[in-house]
Amino acid sequence: MNSKIYICSFANLYLLPALKRFYNQAIEMNIFEDIFLYEELNLGKDFKNHFNDKLNYNVRGFGYWCWKPYIILKSLEKIKDGDILVYADTGCHLKKEYIDKMKNYIEYAEKYDIVAFELGIPDKFYTKSDLFNYFNVLNNKEITDTNTRCATSLIIKKTDKTIRFVNEWLKVFYDNFNLADDTPSVIKNLDGFVEHRHDQSIFSILSKLYNAKAITNFEDGREPINFTRDIRCMYSDIVSKTLLIPFKNLRWKIKNILFNKFNNIFYKRLKKLSNSK
Repeated sequence: MNSKIYICSFANLYLLPALKRFYNQAIEMNIFEDIFLYEELNLGKDFKNHFNDKLNYNVRGFGYWCWKPYIILKSLEKIKDGDILVYADTGCHLKKEYIDKMKNYIEYAEKYDIVAFELGIPDKFYTKSDLFNYFNVLNNKEITDTNTRCATSLIIKKTDKTIRFVNEWLKVFYDNFNLADDTPSVIKNLDGFVEHRHDQSIFSILSKLYNAKAITNFEDGREPINFTRDIRCMYSDIVSKTLLIPFKNLRWKIKNILFNKFNNIFYKRLKKLSNSK
């Protein structure tokens, strides 16, 4: 491998404990030139202003994961052409004992530009028809009926092609947010539709259009990036500490006092500070 390798991830303020664990595991991998970590306070002001009503805790994925292509694009801007960027959700575990497999994936990225991890379910089960129609692939079974690629993690080489890829991913959120969120599809969904998968639905379609290298059979746990959802948050820390208090009603009261204090003082002050920049 001649390329320099980087990794990026994101967590909102409540998930900072998970981001810290992720950072420590990335260090232990001993393969990354730098680690780019993002949280809601260091997202760009223009981006936050545009999606202000979406980037909050009452919206799935803190804005239906619209921040994901944004931070990937920002990370690509920091590295040189030909270098490799790994993205992984903060809930993932990085396992240094499988570093050799990670190196194999990096080699795929050097050759194919984009490496995606494929699930054993077709896109039409988890993508609404309006999004297929946006990409003009509604009647293309090579897209709709082939296995979906998850957006939990991906590996990408910086090239003009991959910059276009990520820009197209992000552009969907700007063009029509309804294509990413849970708004019902105007066009009838395809047979077998279960639910929409937001950023992943967009990523999966684009990864096929851009001929990404698909990795299969990666869900056995013996992987350098383990697709768990270990998203321990500050609320979990508060709960774990109050469990030491012997009386249930008292635990409940103290837990809510601590949580509300954090939510109403710490979070709001940080949010105000961020918006003033």
